[in-house]
Amino acid sequence: MRVAGIDPGIHGGIAIIDSCGQVEEVNLLQNVVPKTWLLERKIRLVYIEQCQSFPGQGIASAFNYGREYGYLLGTLAGTGVLTKLVRPGEWTKKIHKIYVSQGEAKDKSLLVAKHLWPETSFLATARSKKPHDGLIDAALIAYFGWLNELQLNQE
Repeated sequence: MRVAGIDPGIHGGIAIIDSCGQVEEVNLLQNVVPKTWLLERKIRLVYIEQCQSFPGQGIASAFNYGREYGYLLGTLAGTGVLTKLVRPGEWTKKIHKIYVSQGEAKDKSLLVAKHLWPETSFLATARSKKPHDGLIDAALIAYFGWLNELQLNQE
């Protein structure tokens, strides 16, 4: 069972976790057409982080983010790929609880990603110096989905 994860937004990412829980592929969302990318890879299940506004976010940016999020959901609906929404707090709580106990959310996500997939580069480009939050989050969202589906299949 392969599961894709999407961290939506302009700095978001898209990732695939293979049937063994390993990162198969990660990409910046802005560099792919999600519908084509998923269909070419024969993905049947996508977990996507649920859209929400943030404190201090301007009205225009919240509107643009919501519009892009709606477009993403619409294109996914047209593919026949099963899409499951997950709240940010839901996936981070489960993943962080399993692997780390202290630190800021983004630091915890990086620690978990390095622990699970030490060989995977989460750099946005060859010139990048630090891992990309959107790529890390997309992989962890996919991993959350993979764990969730394993649990559902065992019940």
